[in-house]
Amino acid sequence: MKKGMVKLLNYVLRSAGITCITTRDGNKACREKQLLLKLANLPCNPSSVECEDYASCIVFSRDRACQLHALLSSLRDHVDEGLELYVIYRATNDRHKKAYEEVIELFNGRHIEWREEDNFRSDLLTVMGGIATRSVFFLVDDIVFIRPVSLKALSVFNLREYVPSLRLGEHVNYCYTEQQPMKVPELVEADAGNAHLVSWEWLQGDYDWGYPLSVDGHVFLTDEIRLLLENVEFTAPNSLEKAMQVLRELYRMRSGICYRESRIVNIPMNRVQTENDNLYGEVSVEELLERWEAGYRIDVDKLYNVKPESAHQELPVSFVLR
Repeated sequence: MKKGMVKLLNYVLRSAGITCITTRDGNKACREKQLLLKLANLPCNPSSVECEDYASCIVFSRDRACQLHALLSSLRDHVDEGLELYVIYRATNDRHKKAYEEVIELFNGRHIEWREEDNFRSDLLTVMGGIATRSVFFLVDDIVFIRPVSLKALSVFNLREYVPSLRLGEHVNYCYTEQQPMKVPELVEADAGNAHLVSWEWLQGDYDWGYPLSVDGHVFLTDEIRLLLENVEFTAPNSLEKAMQVLRELYRMRSGICYRESRIVNIPMNRVQTENDNLYGEVSVEELLERWEAGYRIDVDKLYNVKPESAHQELPVSFVLR
């Protein structure tokens, strides 16, 4: 009866042009307003422009050393100079820990800052606090770079007006996470002296083409994202991305920038997180660990130049001795 009376009261008030909100919704709206005011008060010329590097990249990894190795190998092959690289990783047992130690040794001297996860939010905020580059992007460990990326070419865009994406391209017309076809919005050549770059309006896109706040290779202004992360709660990469959506409408007002052909692809072979019931393939974490322990690695060369129809795609992988 009480619930029915509440619905009736809400209907009557809406008919009179009055909208009721819960205390929880009111608090949420207040927090959003405060965050927007803080963003508006950020300096127009961020202090991070002093850094010689163009961007920072923070990689999240859990129990997937073999896949992390593939990501870092492909990044080494395809990303030009000017990148500060950080890896936040977590191993849930000694076998995974040893595998990560071997990956760290293999990339010794590659100017990567490694951080073993203790508390994900605290660790990420600590890393963000030390970043000096103007821009930052995130990656998860089941991503592979498939084509060259010029951070210098992307650095010319005003990130208060644009959100560049490494995962989108004119051939990306299917949303794997929603299992739905996806219309590619109107793409126009970007004004950056680079015919490979195109632009569109996030507001005109649906699914991945209308989702700017992704932790899969979208480039953000460091000062903005640092402020955003300091003001939201999260415990892992999935809840991080969900929490970031508090500013979804603001970022959808910006334009997108991407290459005509996507630069990265997420290969969801398995799932290690428990926050979301995401789709994934049939190559288990245990199988990959066993392959790694036997001396094998993912053959990333065979993935280069593929044209995925989706930002997430279950591509076949092969292994070679490392």
